Amino acid sequence: DIGGGVVANFSEGTNNYYAKSISKRYFFILFHLLQPSILIWIFPNDIFPVTLTTIYTLTSSIIVLNVKDQYTQRITAVTLLISCLLLTPFLNYSDVLLQLTMFFYSIKLILAFSVDWTLIDEK
Repeated sequence: DIGGGVVANFSEGTNNYYAKSISKRYFFILFHLLQPSILIWIFPNDIFPVTLTTIYTLTSSIIVLNVKDQYTQRITAVTLLISCLLLTPFLNYSDVLLQLTMFFYSIKLILAFSVDWTLIDEK
């Protein structure tokens, strides 16, 4: 779901579906507490890095959702995502694959889902 979601959340169909309802967007973001919960269950020694990355990602996603200007929204999302990607290695994940999964989780929610990717000329 995380890998496929990165691609799907950039799509016009996903963007158009969720553009109609801000409450659906918030529900989608909050629903994604489930994936880190499962990862913590599988990797209990990584509860700290997974939890911090999850909190940062969900908070960043909500911040990006609340930015109305499309250009500013994109810049905000990229800035928050780069910050996440730069800080995550300092969290000492015990498994590189888990760290990579959390990178994709952040890309999926902060950049792919939370940004309005409709063409600016279309508006």
